[in-house]
Amino acid sequence: MPVVKRPHVAPTDDWQQLQLLAPFPEQRAYELLRPVVLFGRPPDAPTEAEWARLVGQAAGWDGEIVALPRDRLPEALVPRFDTAQPIVTDTRRIRHELGYAEPVPRDEALRRTVAWQRAHPPADVDPAAFDYVAEDVAFGRTARRGDA
Repeated sequence: MPVVKRPHVAPTDDWQQLQLLAPFPEQRAYELLRPVVLFGRPPDAPTEAEWARLVGQAAGWDGEIVALPRDRLPEALVPRFDTAQPIVTDTRRIRHELGYAEPVPRDEALRRTVAWQRAHPPADVDPAAFDYVAEDVAFGRTARRGDA
């Protein structure tokens, strides 16, 4: 599947433009608030690898997180978007303007999430979605740990 590049649309605080794009008062109110509310991460947010470690710890997993170059990833694990484009998000504005703060500490939220996921497993899991042999080949292993 080819990488999809989307055109960049700059956010606007221009009230005239918002009035043209959002004819209903509710839409205009939402559009003014949207940049404050959506798409943010706290200044101390973990990296993707750190998130994986934190979720793993909350689940009692003691594995290792290893980053592989894109060209060594099995086809099923190659991202379907352009990872060369930086994605920068920030929640300072919602924290400052609306006084937002997480209602639950991160470690407790992760613990609760793992517990909920374990209590509510997906009804249908397609085993074909997991190609562990291809992952082992990508890591240069002939068998997964625990096999043999």
